[in-house]
Amino acid sequence: CMAGASISATLIESKTLLFGKACELTSLKYINEDTAARFLQVFDAAAIADVTLGTTRPDYVLVAAQNAADNYHGSGLKFNKGIVVAPTTTATGSTAAADDKTHVFGEVR
Repeated sequence: CMAGASISATLIESKTLLFGKACELTSLKYINEDTAARFLQVFDAAAIADVTLGTTRPDYVLVAAQNAADNYHGSGLKFNKGIVVAPTTTATGSTAAADDKTHVFGEVR
């Protein structure tokens, strides 16, 4: 990864590729504008086709209450392939959150 690369997306698909190669996630903010709690499943994957929601186990999960946010800040989560995220109604489920209601912002290196 490039040093200090920014990533961001408004999640309008059930799965989104945030970064397409090996990297270390140093921060991630998950914003939920929906009327119920939503989960952000984070996968070590190079493409969205590599993830089957409800079957592929997420490497990390954030949860944000209704109209709230959740954050990851740390020494870095290592991803060997890339980062795919999916906003869902449960922590490991396959039901996608509503389009345009969830957003992510972060940094990778």
